[in-house]
Amino acid sequence: MPSIAVAGRDRAGKRTPSVDFWLCAIAIVVVALLAVPTWQDHRVRQKVEQCLALASPVQQQVASHYRVLKSWPDHVQVKAIGEFLVSPYCEGFISYDAGSGAFMVNINEAAIANGLPRLQPQLTPSGNPGGEVEWTCTRGDTRPSQLKYLPPSCRGLSG
Repeated sequence: MPSIAVAGRDRAGKRTPSVDFWLCAIAIVVVALLAVPTWQDHRVRQKVEQCLALASPVQQQVASHYRVLKSWPDHVQVKAIGEFLVSPYCEGFISYDAGSGAFMVNINEAAIANGLPRLQPQLTPSGNPGGEVEWTCTRGDTRPSQLKYLPPSCRGLSG
């Protein structure tokens, strides 16, 4: 009795190489569709982390002032230092609070990715009587739906 060929199989019932090719191609497309958005989120997070790292001179100045005077510096002193906090992805800082020493890092969302919503993580110091200062990063004015763009250490609530 003659065998009947089925689409995608040869007369012996084995898959043809063209079917294997298309199955592999479909698998690659599915993996790419899942991986590309994750990779883009990672790239945004890297640029935000760069901005947070550039805030280090401001943090050091605030901490140094606290160590010496046991108080946070006023806005004018920090504003002059904040000029160093500029890169293609960062625009300095905003909303400095002289009462707590906290400030938000102003991210240049348009330079990072087209259509990216406002990202403004907040850095808040806490000082002890010995003059040591520890910094905490929170989400600041970043919307909860955009927390994926912040480093994990900055995804907490403001304040």
